Amino acid sequence: MKSLFCTTGIIASCLLMAPAMAWQPPIGIPQPAFGINEQAPALPDPWNSNISGFYFVQSGGNNSGNGYPGNPRGTIPSTLAAGSVVILSGTYTEKHGNNPINAAGTAAKPVYIRGMSDSQRATITQAWVVNGSYYILEHIKAVWANSSGDGSLEINGNHGTVRHSDMRRHR
Repeated sequence: MKSLFCTTGIIASCLLMAPAMAWQPPIGIPQPAFGINEQAPALPDPWNSNISGFYFVQSGGNNSGNGYPGNPRGTIPSTLAAGSVVILSGTYTEKHGNNPINAAGTAAKPVYIRGMSDSQRATITQAWVVNGSYYILEHIKAVWANSSGDGSLEINGNHGTVRHSDMRRHR
């Protein structure tokens, strides 16, 4: 299976990438300055309480604190500070169209919204709007039902990246 990599900047671009290969820019196209080599910070270990800058989100959780694996948040916060890491677990059913996610990342401290890993992707089922700067969405599987009319991902701002993800509308 190939992953879709998209980045925004002066020119928006998308590339299909094979999962086991290191990405090489096509001949004549320079490597983007952001979105290819960044790595999310290591997760807290142990992660058994709220930890500043880390969010564990799972549908059905509560929204007191940041959430952690034993006590997840139910929704992604609407504003994420530079360096924030959001881990999505399971199937996430919250719609972020009228309530967009606003990422305030920097080149040195991007915002990450991600599934646990490439083999443990989170599934989203509703429309999302993500605004801001320097953010990476990764390890996400979008499954939008054709009849819902709610299947879309809109990324706005600058230096927004989608990588290692599978997004499709089912008919």
